[in-house]
Amino acid sequence: MSATIWGFVREGKIVPLTPLSDGLQVQITVPEEAIIDEELQAQLDAWSHGNAEALDLIEQLSRGADGVIRVGQTRVTLDTLVAALREGATAEEIVRQYPSLDLTDVSAVIDYYLDHLPEVETYLRQRQAQSEAVRRDNEARFDPAGVRGRLLARRADRKEGPDDSSRRG
Repeated sequence: MSATIWGFVREGKIVPLTPLSDGLQVQITVPEEAIIDEELQAQLDAWSHGNAEALDLIEQLSRGADGVIRVGQTRVTLDTLVAALREGATAEEIVRQYPSLDLTDVSAVIDYYLDHLPEVETYLRQRQAQSEAVRRDNEARFDPAGVRGRLLARRADRKEGPDDSSRRG
């Protein structure tokens, strides 16, 4: 029996997002130089976007108008909580790091994350891709090379001006 398995490449391995019918998942190692063609990548991205948007959130999570998932009624994102968890933090340590969080909410979100791992991972990859796109766009519009030098030159120009006090306003 053959089936189409959707997945992504992480650290040179294809990690499936679609479980096989018996509940097992397959992991295939591919060479680092393996490149996914742009059309396939676009299809995977479109599928991932739809999958991440379809997450059935629990009461302890909310999606803002910007599409970002936050924990409880706080500004702490699901991304932040998962990153802390991946670094080995316990629920109690996460609450200590982010005092606006409630331990009950954090525990429920951790359970949710573990129960919905493929969907949450897709959402997190989507957020990472958006972040990288914004960074690339900002770097294209505002060249970061030489920023320090330009700022130091501005400071020097201000100090050489006739009346430095009038600029501090």
